[in-house]
Parts: sequence; structure tokens; C-alpha cells
Amino acid sequence: MSSVINAQSDDIGRDEQRDLVRGQPRDRDHIIKHGAAYKFIDDPWDPWREKVSFPEKDRKAQPKWIVVAGRRVVPGSVYRVSVEALRPYLTGALQVRAALIHGREQVASAKTILQPGDVDHLLMQVPDKSVGGMWQLRVEGTQGSTKLFHREETLRFDPNFLTILIQPSRPVYNAGQTVRFRVIMLTKELKPYDDPVDVYVL
Repeated sequence: MSSVINAQSDDIGRDEQRDLVRGQPRDRDHIIKHGAAYKFIDDPWDPWREKVSFPEKDRKAQPKWIVVAGRRVVPGSVYRVSVEALRPYLTGALQVRAALIHGREQVASAKTILQPGDVDHLLMQVPDKSVGGMWQLRVEGTQGSTKLFHREETLRFDPNFLTILIQPSRPVYNAGQTVRFRVIMLTKELKPYDDPVDVYVL
């Protein structure tokens, strides 16, 4: 699963340095970094983990939220953004809003309110007729009237949104026999694709 990770940090001390290690899915493709107090580093000894390092000796930080999302946009699919409000460092409700941007046009959006310790998923429907171009994910977090974070990241458009199954009438054909077959097209949700499609036999 591709993922986007966002965490937040505060200045709370001097002459200290702390590493925070949080488990993340394999095949991570994308990282959002927020603030100058830390950076993300791959842990070569454990491919299932992402090490978050706070290298500046005069600062240490406590994470307050994590945002995870895919880096691919597929027509007709549901784009998911997962958000966790971490306790005990986050106090009060966290309002998160996410939007999919194509060019300069917002094509889908979702929002949620989380209390410390909550996990929620923002679901956005990608239009069936979506085309390539510049796609971006915009994520904003606020607490009351205070903006906690605002990030925009580029996404990759994947036009392959169908699963196509071709079933012949028999496994082996002899000379003079007629070849018959049927084509089944399914969306990412495993539902039949209704629009007409041209099929060529070469």
C-alpha cells in the first residue's frame, strides 16, 4: 500500500534528542513532512517500520497526528485518507479536511472531527471520466481557529481502472473450429462496467 505520512512536533526542551519508531505498511511510496524539527528515515533493519528521527540536538518533539493516504488516483475508485489523532500530546478536537485537486479544480473533498485517540477515514469518490494531468492531495488540520497543518502533495494518475477477464469457449481449438469467447469487465469495486467497449481480436 502506498502511503502518505504526516506528523507534527513541538519545541519542548534543549540538549535532548529522541527517535520515535512507528510501524507502517510495506511498499511506502510517499511521505509528507511537516515542520523542521524532524525528518523521516527508512530503517534498513526492519522493512515494516518507518523511523522518525529528530536530529536537532536542541529540540525534541511529540507527535500529535498521523495522516496516511494512497499516492495513486484511479478513475471510478474511492480515494481514502486515514487520520489518527494521537494522545496524550493532542489536546482538544482536531478538524481535518482533505481534497482532491485536478489542475486548479477541486473534484472531491471530505472532512472529519477527531478527539484525541480517534481514528477516522476520509472517503472521496474519483469521477469515472477522470483524465490525466496534474493531480494533488490537499490536507488541512485545524483546532478551533488555529491552523495546525496544511500540506499539498502530487499524486500519480493511473488510467487502468478495469479488471478484464477473457474466457474462451474451449481450452484447445482444432483447424476449422470457430473460436468463441466472452469478455467480462469489472471495476475496482468488482462491479460490472456498463459503458460500451470495442474489443479487437488479432
